[in-house]
Formats: sequence, C-alpha cells, structure tokens
Amino acid sequence: ADLNVLGNCYEGLLETDAEGKVIPGLAEKWGTEDGGLTWTFELREGVKWVDQAGNEKGECTSEDFVTSLEWILNFHKNGAANTSMPIALIKGAGEYYDYTKELSEAEALALDNTKFLEMVGIETPDDYTVVYHCASNATYFDTVCVSACLYPMPTGFVKEVGVENVLSSGIDKLWYNGPYTFTEYIQGNTKTLTQNPLYWDKDCSLFETVTIRIIEDTTVGFQLYKNGEIDHIDLSEANLRTIYNDE
Repeated sequence: ADLNVLGNCYEGLLETDAEGKVIPGLAEKWGTEDGGLTWTFELREGVKWVDQAGNEKGECTSEDFVTSLEWILNFHKNGAANTSMPIALIKGAGEYYDYTKELSEAEALALDNTKFLEMVGIETPDDYTVVYHCASNATYFDTVCVSACLYPMPTGFVKEVGVENVLSSGIDKLWYNGPYTFTEYIQGNTKTLTQNPLYWDKDCSLFETVTIRIIEDTTVGFQLYKNGEIDHIDLSEANLRTIYNDE
C-alpha cells in the first residue's frame, strides 16, 4: 500500500504477474548454481533513467544497484528503513549497517562504495550483471527481489543533487525508470502520473496519465465511484456487505 504510486515510477530486478509468479523486470535472466548462496542477475541493456518530463538522464546499470544497497544499509543516510530483509539474507549487510551506525553523520554521508564493496556480498562483474552473495542458502531469494529495498538508485541522480539533498528532493528533481513519471502532487488532493516515453517495455499497455484521488475513507471513494468521478476504488467491509446483501 505504501508503494502503490511510486511502484509505478520505478522498476526493480523482477516483478510479479497477476497470479504472483516472479517474472522479468530489469533482469532478463537470473538464477543460482549453488543452492541459493549466490544469485546472478543479467540486466537488460538500454533501460533509461528519465526526468519528470521524460527526458533521458542516463542508462540504468549494475552500479545503480550498488548505490541503492549502500544507501539502504548506511544508517545515517537511511535510518533503519527497509533494512531487515537485506540484513537477514545478504552476506555482510548487517556488519556494514553496524559499521556506519558507529560513524558520525558527516563520515557516513561522505562514504563512497569502496568500504561497502569490501564488506557486503554484492558485486558487478560488468555494467549489466549483478551478483548477490547470501549469508546462507536462500533458495527463495529471487522472490524477494521485487521488494523496494532492492530497487536501483540512479548514481547520477545522487551526484547531481548531492548526498545531503537526496531525501529532500521533490518529484521535479527525481529520476525515473518505470512506466510512469510523477508529474504532479497536490497535498491532500491528487497525485498524477504521466506515461514515460522511454519506458523499456513497449508491449505493455499504458494510460497517458493516471490521477490518484486522495480521499478520507473508502466510503467516500465508493460514492465517487458510483457517481462516475473515479474509475477504481478498493471496497471496505461495509461496502462489500451492502453489495452482498442487496439482491
């Protein structure tokens, strides 16, 4: 629920289809040859990062997955958000998190990926290959690769805005690699997504724009749906009971 908007703006290694099956995302091929200790993901080439208006900013490569995981596990960059899964599954992740926690904020923010790559089980043999080394045999590791904690983070974006400004960057400063860009946000009212013209998957069906209405509760949303003001709404138990009991 927390990522139902941003999940349409960013692409991860893998996705799940309507039946929950893991399918390719940025990774075209993936697998393990040692029972889940080591997982290799082969990225599709030519995936672009774009700005809010859909202008190309750079290519999404394996380096962006290193930048992302370092950020996730760096205490002073990220607090403790989304750390539980990588700490539990990826070799050295917990040790790096503890290491950064002992640093001063200035020292942690100044870190590049050098110490991180020495300590954490991730490597990038080339621009389109990402290898994760697990702490133990994680035969299900690919099923957690749909999680936001393993999404890529554009290295060029961090360099462009500066480490200290990443968390405060608005939607006009962000880079996007998913089917939509986040083009308008009106506090307490609406969020608007616009089709990314450079999105890699040319076979998928996309709307030109999607507007998400922010509502007080689903009862209000159901009334808006019945009035024809919105196209989709999740139903509350009260709504469902009303419909179920009405012949």
